[in-house]
Amino acid sequence: MSEVLQNILQKKRGAGFSIIEIVIGAAIVALVVTAIASAWQFYVKLGGQSTRTTQAALLIEEGGEALQYLRDKGWASNIGNLATNTTYYLIWNGTDYVTTATPTLINNNYSRTVILSAVLRDASDNIATTGTADPNTRTATLSIYPNLDTTTPILQAQMLIHNVFQN
Repeated sequence: MSEVLQNILQKKRGAGFSIIEIVIGAAIVALVVTAIASAWQFYVKLGGQSTRTTQAALLIEEGGEALQYLRDKGWASNIGNLATNTTYYLIWNGTDYVTTATPTLINNNYSRTVILSAVLRDASDNIATTGTADPNTRTATLSIYPNLDTTTPILQAQMLIHNVFQN
């Protein structure tokens, strides 16, 4: 009879889940859900950074084209008259590209600055670190910043701009 009783007790014990099994199962589910939520948060953050960098790259490209437009429109009145090593904001005012010293936002998210630097040429007319300043060439440093915070740019690029039309 003791064998029959043992078989009955063993069947009852194996029929349901123990508290330990439930706790372990809940812990595994919690770990999986936490891992999925963390990965999702990481991917959303990465997607936002990618969007911001892409927009900044497009604004840099637009800024380079705007500088070329201003050069073509008139070097003396649009590029040559700007002080070197001074921060200007390059914006579209609704009818034309302009440079201004007043901080200005683009789409309420970004600011675009341009700093023009003198280009030095040596006796052979090559660009050099020392020599005579070329009045018909400038180095333009374009920077895109988040809002009006000009401490760390999202993206920055340099280009040479020349007075190709002698205007």
